[in-house]
Amino acid sequence: MRLYAKQGFRGRILDLDTGRLVPKVLWFDADAGELEAFAVDDRGALRHDHNGNFLTVRLKGRFRFLPRSEGDSSTLGKKMRLGAPQCQQCGSSLTLLADDLCPACRAAQRRQKNPMKVERMPEFLLCQPCAHPGCDQPAVWSVADEVEVTPQQAQGMFFTRAAVVGRRFYCTRHWQPPRILDDRGEVIEELAEGGVRPT
Repeated sequence: MRLYAKQGFRGRILDLDTGRLVPKVLWFDADAGELEAFAVDDRGALRHDHNGNFLTVRLKGRFRFLPRSEGDSSTLGKKMRLGAPQCQQCGSSLTLLADDLCPACRAAQRRQKNPMKVERMPEFLLCQPCAHPGCDQPAVWSVADEVEVTPQQAQGMFFTRAAVVGRRFYCTRHWQPPRILDDRGEVIEELAEGGVRPT
């Protein structure tokens, strides 16, 4: 669904790949990951063509809409639902958004089916069988399941982070895409696009 500034939607658009705000946005489509904005120069001034018309740019990527409530003058960090600096139970720095626990401790507290535990990957994939039911081929692909955790701030910018909370192993024939999970371990998105599928 497209959100148009001229229809009254107010807020900021954060580029999740660069950690920077996108200035002068005209519309934003969260489902397609697209937006259109006025083109600006290095000083932030609007750019014009030779006829004096404003130039626009269309961008495709990973963006987040940060709504602005009326009279809200809070900083970007407060709007991003940052989590605690450390998990209150285990001390991990990978806390969930707007939470004081890491994915594994929150999953244990909820007694979730998916343990959401961050584990080291084995060195050799050949010791892992394919996860597809009935397949006895050795796995040659490792696929991660990730959950978004509290962004990290550096040099005045926020950088999104994710923790690998599950790993699946597949042969080439039965490969399945990586997944983004929510804090309950439920699948939000499968990352089948963008060149992740083996050839």
